[in-house]
Amino acid sequence: MEDLYVYLDETTSSDQHSGIAALVVDSPINKIVVSQAIAKLQTFEETTPEVKRTLNRGFFHASKDHPKAIACFMSEIRTSINGHIIYAYNGEKDNHSARGPELVYQSQFKHCLMKLANSGRPLQLYVESRGKTDEVKIRSLIEEVEKSHISLAYDWPWLPVYFPRMVINLVKKTESAEPGNQVIDSLLWSLNHDLFKLDPKKADWIKQVQGPQRVEAKIMQNDGLNAKIVEEAGLIMINSGSRFYYEGNPEFLNAYSSVSNERRGLALKNDTERLGILLVGERTIHELAKQGLPPHVNHLADECVRLSNFLKKATDTMADECIQRIARLYIRLFDTVPLYEKDKVDALILLIKVRHYLALCLRDNLPQAFTFRQYLSKNRKILRQKSPELLGLNE
Repeated sequence: MEDLYVYLDETTSSDQHSGIAALVVDSPINKIVVSQAIAKLQTFEETTPEVKRTLNRGFFHASKDHPKAIACFMSEIRTSINGHIIYAYNGEKDNHSARGPELVYQSQFKHCLMKLANSGRPLQLYVESRGKTDEVKIRSLIEEVEKSHISLAYDWPWLPVYFPRMVINLVKKTESAEPGNQVIDSLLWSLNHDLFKLDPKKADWIKQVQGPQRVEAKIMQNDGLNAKIVEEAGLIMINSGSRFYYEGNPEFLNAYSSVSNERRGLALKNDTERLGILLVGERTIHELAKQGLPPHVNHLADECVRLSNFLKKATDTMADECIQRIARLYIRLFDTVPLYEKDKVDALILLIKVRHYLALCLRDNLPQAFTFRQYLSKNRKILRQKSPELLGLNE
C-alpha cells in the first residue's frame, strides 16, 4: 500500500480566523514545481523589489510575494499538482479568543489527523516547525486521535476504523524550501481570501486550481469547559484530486459491504461466544507476531511481538492488563491490516463482534465494561492453567 504525502500549514488572524490545512497528494511534491516557477519569474523584464526578493531567496511565500510571482507559482501548481486540501478552521472571533490559541490549534490539528487516518493509507506528514509544533506534541495529538478511533470501534461497530502509520517530518521555518509546504502556503493564503471574503483578486487564485469537489460543514464541539464551539471543516479538491478522498473511496465505503444488508444483533448468546472474544483476540496477536505484519502496518510489528511475549509470561495478577492490551492492539490491527476477508460474510460478522466487545473492555465510563473485562480476566486465568493452547500460549 503506497504512502500518501501530506503538507500541513497553519494560519492565524487575531481578529478573524485561525486554522490548519493539509494538502494531500499521491507522491512527493518535487522541487521542479518551484524551480520552473522561479524560471518563469526570471523572464519578466520589469521587476519590483518584491519580485527581486522572491528571486533572491529562491522560494515562494504568498503573503509576501508580488502578484507576478504568485501567478508563476499558481501556473505550475495548476499544471503539476493534483490532490485534496483538508481545512479545519475557526471563523468565529469570539470562539477563537475564548479558548486560547493552543487549544484551538490542537483541536484543528486533530480534525485534520482524523480525516487523514480515515484514508487507511500510510502517511508522510510534513509540518512546519514552530513553537507549538514539535514532534512530541504532534505525536501526542496522534495518540489522542487513536484513542477516539478506538472508542468508535465500540460506538460504531459497522464502520471501519483505521490506524495507519504516520511519519512526522518537521520542516524548519527557515527551510521553507520544502516545495510541498510552499504549495500549501500559497493555496491556503488564497483560500482564506475566498472563505472569509477578504480580497476577491487574491481569492481568484484558488478558484483557478479548484476541482469540482468542495465540502464545507460546521461541527459543534465541546471544548472541555462546557462551552459549545463552532468549528468549520472543509475538503477541497485541487485539480483532479488524489486517492485520499475517503468518502468517495470504494475501499473505504465497501469494507463491510458484504454485511451491509445482514447486520445482525451483536449480543453474545452464551459463554462459548463470550470466551470466543478472548480466544480470537489473543490467538490473533500470537499468530501475527509469528508470521509478521505486511509492510504498510510495520509501525505495529514490534508492539505485536512484544505483546505476544508479554502474554506468554504474564502472571494471573496481570490478567486485566492482558485483556486491555489485547483489545488496544487488536482494534488497531483489525481494519489496518485488515484481519478479515470482506466477502466471507459469517466470518466478518463474527470478527466485527470480537472487535466490538474488545472495544467495550476499554470503555471505563460504562459499567458493563468492567463486568465484561472481569469475566474475560477470570477465564483467562483458568485457561492459562488448564488449556493454554486455546490461547495460543504453546505455539
